[in-house]
Amino acid sequence: ENNNMNGTLPYFPRYIPRLRELDLSNQAKNGGLTGSIPAGLSNLGDLTVLDFSGNALKDDIPSDIGNFAQLKRLNLSNNHLSGIIPSELGKLVGLEIFDLSNNYLENRIPSELGNLDSAIVLLSGNGNFTNRINTDLVPLALCSLHNVDLKDNAQLCPPERNALKKFYDAAKGREWTESTLWLHEYESHCLWFGVDCGKDNNTIKLKLASNGLSGTLTKNIANLTRLEVLDLSDNDIKGKIPTEIGSLSFLHRLRLNHNFFIGNDTNFGNLKQLKLLQIHGNRLSGTVPMLNLTVHNRSSYVSDCGYPSEFKMALSCTECSMCCNSKGDCFPQEGIKKHIPGVDSYVQLSGVVLVCLIGLFGVLASTAFSCAKYHSRDMPRSSNLRPSLTRKNKINALKSIGKNSVYQFILGTSWIGWFIFLTVIAAQSTILIIFIRGSEIDLSNDQIDLVFTWYCPRDQDECTDTSDLSLIGWLAFAVMMVSHLLADIINGVKLILLSATEQNNYQTRARYFVGGMILSSIALFTLYVSTIYNYATATSNTDIVMNSVIILFVTDIDEFVYQILVVINFFGVKHMLLEEEKESFLETCPPKKENEKGGLGMSLQQQAVDYQHLVSEFRTLKTDFQQLQETVDTLHK
Repeated sequence: ENNNMNGTLPYFPRYIPRLRELDLSNQAKNGGLTGSIPAGLSNLGDLTVLDFSGNALKDDIPSDIGNFAQLKRLNLSNNHLSGIIPSELGKLVGLEIFDLSNNYLENRIPSELGNLDSAIVLLSGNGNFTNRINTDLVPLALCSLHNVDLKDNAQLCPPERNALKKFYDAAKGREWTESTLWLHEYESHCLWFGVDCGKDNNTIKLKLASNGLSGTLTKNIANLTRLEVLDLSDNDIKGKIPTEIGSLSFLHRLRLNHNFFIGNDTNFGNLKQLKLLQIHGNRLSGTVPMLNLTVHNRSSYVSDCGYPSEFKMALSCTECSMCCNSKGDCFPQEGIKKHIPGVDSYVQLSGVVLVCLIGLFGVLASTAFSCAKYHSRDMPRSSNLRPSLTRKNKINALKSIGKNSVYQFILGTSWIGWFIFLTVIAAQSTILIIFIRGSEIDLSNDQIDLVFTWYCPRDQDECTDTSDLSLIGWLAFAVMMVSHLLADIINGVKLILLSATEQNNYQTRARYFVGGMILSSIALFTLYVSTIYNYATATSNTDIVMNSVIILFVTDIDEFVYQILVVINFFGVKHMLLEEEKESFLETCPPKKENEKGGLGMSLQQQAVDYQHLVSEFRTLKTDFQQLQETVDTLHK
């Protein structure tokens, strides 16, 4: 080298057949070597170095140079070589240096040069292709090599094309259902199947759903820096979701659902523009971080945070809009806490409802008492305490609370009766609470009765409700509730209003108020429980009717218990009743025959008949007295 040689190159195999190194570089000071590179140099079978750089050689590069088996360095840079690069040069797999820079080579670079993965490949400075803006000039295989000078030229070697190639290799692209133009050596990646580009040929969408992808998801996906939509749903991709995906700051739709992703430390970074994230149908565990999605609807954030789960503990996702279970069924995570601040469950809401009912009934009783006191302000105190009015109030109270219910025991003075009353109330409340707990919308709790009625299809972004429950079912529910509970609610209110009258002493009024409040509260509470339980579990019109019948049965327990008490303990029940009820109670019992034992029973029945006769006569006298009083008043006027 550097000997100021000129002229043309001789046929070296003829003169030096065992030549190992041929370095005639940098002869340009005296014009340098000219002419063409002679063909047949490959006959120098032992040649390891061929360096003609820094001369004035021209014309095409001989294709037989690719036949050098031992060649380690090929340097033809800084000449006037033209034409195309022979594809045979791709056979020089043992090269360490491959330098064709600063010539006048043109047309496509052969893809076979991608085989030179051990060499430093230098091709820049060839104006006929490096100065042209044409992304298909440099083959993908060559751009994928680490030691290629053109790989940093974004126009000739788009970095996103390399990233997509690595994605293809990691996801076993050869097994894909559809992979048109993928890994084409010269076609733009924007023409590859499932790839959409925006301006400047930046990849903005990668949609390969249901396409047979497997393998893993490479972290190089993060090199698609302008990506907005990534849909790899319904495939067989395994491994962890790379945390590098969190650097895709423009991403607003991410669908990785129905794959085989694993991991308990899933982290999506800070995807500020994310509007949709669906990762259900995988094998993720642990906790999914908060993302603060810009759009919130039932399909915007879906994960496997429901029970039953593939794991002992389901995936924790407090921000998810929809939770799916291992069966593929889903349900919106719209817990009660999202609607009422400070209330995290239906059990807590039940306490709030009961407190509100007690307060409402207290206000009602106070208002009624104030009104009654105002209207009776001009009446003598003694007139308000007449026995006839007191007895009439007791009869009205008994009618309101029910003659065939243990609720009537609260109106009496028997401690046993009160105990039975409280026991039945406790039993009814306990049963209703069981239904309340079963209604909880806690999708991570496998102890609830909640039915997952939603379905998030593999091939669609939107989740749909598969429930067959319609408006007709809810109308049937309303009819059942009104027909069964409205009378109890009204009678309870009547009792509360009755507790405001001054004809009764304070103890009696307190019993009226408690009885009325319990009667109305149980009815209203049953309505509340029926509503939330059907919302959680009813999937058809038949379901809502059956559930309602079962829950309404709870309101009849007081009557069933009363009937049992009547059957097993006739006289014990009688002594717990009001005097006014004993009359009708005895009337309902068949009289014993005289030849039967139980003279005491006959005596009590006879006393009851006598008592009724006296009451009848008293009422007749009272009516006659009132008519006489009216006549006297008329004569006086």
